[in-house]
Amino acid sequence: MNGEGFARLASHVYWHRKKQFALERDSYPYWTLFAAEEGRFSFAIGPNEGEAGFGDLVLCPPGTSFYRKTLETLSFHFLQFHWESGADNGKTPLWAGKLSVSDTERLSSDFAYLRRLPAYGKDDGAVRSCEEHLLNDLWRMAVMEQVVQINAGLTPTVDSHFQHARDYLLANAYSALSMRNLADAIGLTPVQLTRGFQSAYGMTPTEFVTGLRLDRACRLLEETALSIDRIAHMCGYENGFYLSRLFSRKKGISPSIYRQNRRV
Repeated sequence: MNGEGFARLASHVYWHRKKQFALERDSYPYWTLFAAEEGRFSFAIGPNEGEAGFGDLVLCPPGTSFYRKTLETLSFHFLQFHWESGADNGKTPLWAGKLSVSDTERLSSDFAYLRRLPAYGKDDGAVRSCEEHLLNDLWRMAVMEQVVQINAGLTPTVDSHFQHARDYLLANAYSALSMRNLADAIGLTPVQLTRGFQSAYGMTPTEFVTGLRLDRACRLLEETALSIDRIAHMCGYENGFYLSRLFSRKKGISPSIYRQNRRV
């Protein structure tokens, strides 16, 4: 995976709560990136196959058959681009398949801007330039993930125990969770689960779930007029009071002020 070069945006579409893909299999003339904000889907790109959700970037090379199927209602960014590199006339091979990003806070910020920018006009050159910048930031995060793993003496392949744990947390993040039950289910102690998950993804399982829940809370605050209590229940928390305290501590701003700022 080469970090040198620049992704020149061809198109960007944000799909909100898509229940299924129009075609189970397709191919594209550009590099095509699927970046899920919510929900999960299965995919197969040549020998690369698996499941993906929030925190995963799935990349398909030009002219390659891409099988995909929604496993849960899916909200995702669909980005197509040319890869430009002066060193090899644009032919630098990128990765194919899934790569997971541990910096979910930065990822969520990029997604939020990608959602909001089209409202200012798709034909606006400044908007297009910003979308292209965000696409390249996603790419740089993927490059940094691999650099960190290599420098730490880690292989890019994550142990299947922790892949299973992550998939389970993605599927059940907004319902009642027991880390002890999850550890038992995959044959580890809670300490082994926590340490191994943190080594693989740069955060504990609890931090991972908290990130998913707060990202959903942000989207619901931006896109709906639901009460804080209702949003709390939809994010896996018992009441709005607890969500408000957690949100304020993690985001540095209360949910009500966050909502107000996003609607100015």
